[in-house]
Amino acid sequence: MVDTQVVQNHYVMDFETMVNLFCAVFIHYKTDEKKVFIIHDLKDDTEEFLEFLDHNKRFHEWHISFNGLHFDSQITEAILKKKDFINISTKERLTFIYATSQAIIKRVEQWPEYPEWKLSIKQIDVFKINHWDNANKRSSLKWIECMIDWDNVQEMPIHHTTEVHSWEDINMIVDYCINDVLSTKKVYNLSRPLLEVRMSVKKKYNLPCIN
Repeated sequence: MVDTQVVQNHYVMDFETMVNLFCAVFIHYKTDEKKVFIIHDLKDDTEEFLEFLDHNKRFHEWHISFNGLHFDSQITEAILKKKDFINISTKERLTFIYATSQAIIKRVEQWPEYPEWKLSIKQIDVFKINHWDNANKRSSLKWIECMIDWDNVQEMPIHHTTEVHSWEDINMIVDYCINDVLSTKKVYNLSRPLLEVRMSVKKKYNLPCIN
């Protein structure tokens, strides 16, 4: 369990990175509070998204993810480190995020560019906590959803290389992302005993062992 004496809010999260759409969904780890940020020609929430990330940093709020250490957190850190991100055009932002995501995917078998100890926003990665990165236990979120009898196992409805131009398609991607976040939240709650052991070890020995 996260040390709530230090922070009050943490968010289960997921990103969808498409060639001309970025979607970020955050759901509070205890409540139904939900935040959705979109970067697209039809709607650009960049300012609100950066304000949210800044709030996470200042108040030491954690992000809870599935494989976030090697993907989502890397995108977050790249955005935070790009000092002109707020000043460039929507198209340039999308190009930057998409190129960053593809570079991360290509590095999948390597160490991430931003190691955990350098992240501006701390991560709880249920993929790592459950050792699903182990070659003998490797599992996708979809497989885990099947194992926990999740009631809505979805595949990505639109390929990431396909341009999205309508609100109908944007909402479809957002709904897909929300479903992934909700299932990740379920996995997080099921993983609490594993996390509590790590938190107690961290507190007793001051070891960075959460993930």
